[in-house]
Amino acid sequence: MKDVIDEATLDALRHYGDDTCQQYYRHLRDREFKSTRCNDCEDIAYPPRNFCPSCHSSDVGWTDLPREGTIYAFTHNDRSFRFMPPDVVGLVELEGVGKILTHIVGDLGDLAIGQRVALEFHEISDELVVHRFRRLS
Repeated sequence: MKDVIDEATLDALRHYGDDTCQQYYRHLRDREFKSTRCNDCEDIAYPPRNFCPSCHSSDVGWTDLPREGTIYAFTHNDRSFRFMPPDVVGLVELEGVGKILTHIVGDLGDLAIGQRVALEFHEISDELVVHRFRRLS
């Protein structure tokens, strides 16, 4: 089942993903955590876009994102397909970026709002790498 979901995910990215989306996943495969920053107003957009959602400029470039953040909120899914259930997902706040939706590695009972977490890369397949966060010890 996992292989079917992984292939469907890759097919969707190939079909629906624009150049910015494709580049984002190339960065993740290279173990780089990046998004787009507006060269006019300097706001960072996450997820990355080929325009600035703040000032609507199309003059954007790539910038590194922080590799540590703080858990803002989280929940779990007992029926996860991609990862081992229960799948913990949540919002992690990254300084200068805002809150991003991400997988959080850890037991639900060991996580708390306000905990510091660090980025790690999770290789789904040779073609697909995603980001996730794990609490700092």
